[in-house]
Amino acid sequence: MSGAGVEAPPARPDASRQLSPWTWRDVVLSLPLIVVLGLLLGFGLVTTVIPLLPPDDHALRTAVSSFLVSLAFYGGVVGAVLGLVTLHRHAPASALGWRPVSVRWLTAAIPLAIAAYVLVVVVGGLQNGMFPADHCGQARDVIRAYPRYHALAVVTVTLIAPAAEETFFRGFLYGWLRGRVPPRSAVALSALVFGLAHLQPVVLIPLFLLGCMLAVVYERSGSLLPGIALHGLFNLVGVTLIFSTTC
Repeated sequence: MSGAGVEAPPARPDASRQLSPWTWRDVVLSLPLIVVLGLLLGFGLVTTVIPLLPPDDHALRTAVSSFLVSLAFYGGVVGAVLGLVTLHRHAPASALGWRPVSVRWLTAAIPLAIAAYVLVVVVGGLQNGMFPADHCGQARDVIRAYPRYHALAVVTVTLIAPAAEETFFRGFLYGWLRGRVPPRSAVALSALVFGLAHLQPVVLIPLFLLGCMLAVVYERSGSLLPGIALHGLFNLVGVTLIFSTTC
């Protein structure tokens, strides 16, 4: 029998290739929104908090100012993304990857962070050997921004920055690319933008590799939480070494 007249069931859409409800226009629009929100938050925080600090403690005023500026910038990032996704596109925050995940993924963040740091150190060392650069520049910037009050730097780079950056680069940017370009291209493009956004040519290749790993973790786990944990642990090692550097 040929089976004529028997209709095949409709093909099920591939859930892993579903398009995000936000488009490239939202991605582009997010940039000026981040700037505007960041400036507004920064102005409000700095003008409110700094006058309350002891005027003769310059180290404290510098560290708190750096913390508040970072908090405002990352607050602008999260605010812009959530506004575009939840208010403009009427999608839930879970569409950005803000959803629960199994404990095994969170515990996996520890060995993954160690592996990521080893990989970044090796690749960074090879890159510096071929193209010598001022590898202490970033360390000096952090030390100048957070003199003595290192705890503020730790909070910034291990909690605030990872949550905001994973929301933008993995949840928002990779979430837009995912399904619109081949999977490997989505991983590579989002990781490249992640590396370029740090404005540190000396760490571009290492950060590109870290971005690739974070995108894969997000894709496999379906949640931003493991990537945030991995990212935070990675940054914790980095900032600890920065404050112990002799640069």
